[in-house]
Amino acid sequence: MQGKLIVLEGIDGSGKSTQFKLLTDRLEKEG
Repeated sequence: MQGKLIVLEGIDGSGKSTQFKLLTDRLEKEG
């Protein structure tokens, strides 16, 4: 099984944490 590396870049206040939360929720939902 190969892993994936996902990088979210941006300045402070650009929404990185929000996008990370949405991404992890979606990935967990899809299995």
